[in-house]
This record gives sequence, structure tokens and C-alpha cells, in this order.
Amino acid sequence: MPDHITKTQRFLDLIAYLVGRRLPVPVEEIMEHVPAYAERWREDETARATARRTFERDKDELRALGIPIETVAYTINYGRDTVEGYRLARRDFYLPYLKLVTRAAPPAARPKPTGPTQVAEVELAEDDAGVALDALRRVAELPTFPLAREARSAFRKLAFDLDPARVAAAPVLFVDRPG
Repeated sequence: MPDHITKTQRFLDLIAYLVGRRLPVPVEEIMEHVPAYAERWREDETARATARRTFERDKDELRALGIPIETVAYTINYGRDTVEGYRLARRDFYLPYLKLVTRAAPPAARPKPTGPTQVAEVELAEDDAGVALDALRRVAELPTFPLAREARSAFRKLAFDLDPARVAAAPVLFVDRPG
């Protein structure tokens, strides 16, 4: 682990930890399991207070950036005690599923309004879809690009929606998982 954990790393660690939990997480558990806070949490009382203030500041900054961290009261010990915890609901954090619609006329790409479980429809001009496909192909081929796997997935989805003749140069393979 590096000597100094950056704010961005703290933010990402906190987000990843909360997204990975289905139930609200008490602050003590966050302090013990998120690396940036855990280092100080294991020291003396002054360091613990510093870790807690850092968490509160990070939580407020993430909320200001639009990350929907919820503060939730829940009961433990068969309803005898009420505890406060934090939750980051996946449905509020991830982008909705998209349905790509291509049109010959070039409208601006705009998602249509949807409910929480509906599929958003994005309309792209055919030329824009081709440009997006080429960009995804190039990004997916970069060996050190950290989101190359996601770019390949987006490429396959876009290629599936476009005319097969347009993507003949880049075949799309569909493989069933073993078993």
C-alpha cells in the first residue's frame, strides 16, 4: 500500500465498499474495512477521531458530487436497538440499461425519460453511431486502457444494434459459457 492514500483513492474505496453491500453499514465497519480510514482507526483515540472526521468530510463531498450515499436508521438485537448506517443503492448509482435506436436524420443523442426499472432509449444518427463504434474499437485495442473490457462490451452491444454490413470489418463473436 502506498505511503499516502489520495482523496480519489479514498473516494473510490468508500464507493466500492458501499456498493458491495446490500444492507446498511455502520460507521465502525466502514472504519475497519476501508483502507484509508482503517490505518488511523487502529491507532489511538486522536487518530480515530481524525479518521472519523475524514470519513464525514469524504461522505459530504461525495454527496455534493452526486453520489447518493444514504444515511439509514435500522434496528438490531431483535428490534431493541436502533443503529445508523450508510448505504449506496446500486439502482440509484448505476446508469440504466440503454436501447440504441439509429435514425438517418441526425438528432442529438438524448435519453428519453424513464422510470427506475425501465429501459432508456438513446437515439443516434447513423454517422454518429459509426463514429462511436470506431472510437470504441480503438479504445478497446489499447493494451493499457483500464476500461478496455467495458469498451469491448460496449462495442459488441453497439455492433449488435447497427447494420451487420457496417461492422463486417470487425466480427462480433458470441460464445456460450462452458457448462
